[in-house]
Amino acid sequence: MASGVCKNGTLVGAARGDLAVGALDGKFGIEVANGETGALDIVVYSAGKSKRLRAPGIDIAGAAAVGTQLVAVAGRTRPGGGKLPSLVVLRVGRDGKRVGSMQVLDTALLGAPAIAFDGDTLYAVWARRAKEGDPYELAYSKWNASAVAPDPMKKLPTSSSSFAPALAFEGGKALFAWMEGDAKRGVVKAGAAASVERAFECAVPLSNEGVNARDPEVALDDHTAFVVWQELPGTREELRATTLECAL
Repeated sequence: MASGVCKNGTLVGAARGDLAVGALDGKFGIEVANGETGALDIVVYSAGKSKRLRAPGIDIAGAAAVGTQLVAVAGRTRPGGGKLPSLVVLRVGRDGKRVGSMQVLDTALLGAPAIAFDGDTLYAVWARRAKEGDPYELAYSKWNASAVAPDPMKKLPTSSSSFAPALAFEGGKALFAWMEGDAKRGVVKAGAAASVERAFECAVPLSNEGVNARDPEVALDDHTAFVVWQELPGTREELRATTLECAL
């Protein structure tokens, strides 16, 4: 499913063509393609102009996001040789130039990340596990706009294997969704509140019982929190959607 962010009532941010990830807010946006091994190809759009740059050190694009003055991309390395991959993030300004250096958030067995801006403060949330067979746990980090490096990661206290996070911010609210379970059975949970931590704490199950619910996506505007996910009852695949009240 394509990821998106709701800005001014408009759902945006769907990747297309051979692009890996993308996000857009009005005339400011970012598109990212998996380029040569060990690099991403990035295009930043601002005020009707585009700037291109390459991001060496990231093998697989995972997510993109748009802030007020910054855009960002998160991705994973593919080291090989039995080494664990790393989750890395890069910020870029409206002029298409890097803002600071690429930063490593985590090194582990990683699920796809979700990133989102609250203003120009970047949040990232992802699934991780130390070794094969362990349950996935959720972790997150915050990168303040003026900071050289992001905050150290924090683990969220999940009770079962948790992955496929989705995240959005708008109007002082955070919307956080993820799924818990395994390949055969999954439950989608989501919460909306004044912070990532509070949204996680007040999250509730949204999916139907006895189905395989997976891959939530979220969007948020000043009034409504939207969550969409897949449900696979038997051999059928269905899309489900709901709205949430925010616990402030």
